[in-house]
Amino acid sequence: MKTLLIATIVLFCVTGVTSINATELNYTWVKGKTYTFSANSTETFSLSGGMFGVAGSDSYKSTTKFSLKIDKVMADGSAEGLIYLIDYKVTNTNGSVIASLNGVPSNNLTSGFKVDRKGNFEFFSKKKMIVTEKGNFIVNDLSAEGSAGNNSVSASAESGGTKVEAYAEFDPKTGTLKTGYKVTENQPSPPKPKTVEIEIKDDAPNLDIFPYELIELMALPEGELNAGDEVDINMAIFPNKITVTGMDNGIATINYKIETEKSRDMTQTDTKGKTGESGSFGFDMNMGDGMDDMDAEDKAALNMATQAMPDIKGDITSNFDYVNGIFSNIKGHISTSTDVMGMKIEVKSVLEMKLIE
Repeated sequence: MKTLLIATIVLFCVTGVTSINATELNYTWVKGKTYTFSANSTETFSLSGGMFGVAGSDSYKSTTKFSLKIDKVMADGSAEGLIYLIDYKVTNTNGSVIASLNGVPSNNLTSGFKVDRKGNFEFFSKKKMIVTEKGNFIVNDLSAEGSAGNNSVSASAESGGTKVEAYAEFDPKTGTLKTGYKVTENQPSPPKPKTVEIEIKDDAPNLDIFPYELIELMALPEGELNAGDEVDINMAIFPNKITVTGMDNGIATINYKIETEKSRDMTQTDTKGKTGESGSFGFDMNMGDGMDDMDAEDKAALNMATQAMPDIKGDITSNFDYVNGIFSNIKGHISTSTDVMGMKIEVKSVLEMKLIE
């Protein structure tokens, strides 16, 4: 989902229209400054169907407070820094706390990052919480960019135990931190993670400790913008629509929509839109030269692959303070639905994040 939205944001520069009232959005990162955010998300996981008629669902509500500390600013306006947690709590459908930061030192849950003037982040590692019957573990997702190693939590499809580095372990029933993970007087600060072996089932929920999906949606469009700019970027079966709904009082408000349409041609991308000042525009781009010559078997295989792709629907609105060069807030919803051998897997997320200081 994030990849498609970011691609749309980047492509928004196709409007290519400049006027005296147009504004280009860029971050103004400041060395030594710390930006603090609050984020709330509710994620609902559901399974249905399959050969055994499996069905079930659960929801997790996360509340997070975190900071981005800027350590270095480059000549091109890009920056490097550290992200760290201030507060974190997860509750399930019943309202029971399944994890919180009580007793976990904030400097134990950090990651370095790079970010450019457009707000494109690269994290050196990512922290996730894996929900298992044995316990709920905060671990490094070593499949993240900049990471290296073999203990990736993405190996959930493997049977048997998987060794991971656990930064915290919570009782699955009470959400309390288990003995041995609290900071004591004789422990190093931050305490070292423990290597544990756990069985990660295919359907085990894994939750981002930091709201990476929202942070990555802090990315800004290229080019100069006017209030009223609108563009439809239809990438294969994923139509996208971006609208600049306002440029008032130093705040740019941008809405992003995406919804899967599997009746569309997988090889076709077309763009159309209008600007706030100069009228409409549009062009087509066919990425499937020679596709009309495909035989029936190849066309059937392409159609099967298309139908197997996830159904995605999202509606996100962000606000950016272009006077001070900093993100203001973002909120919306994202849902994905995938059929795997007759089993339907759905994930629905309601998200909100804002700058608080």
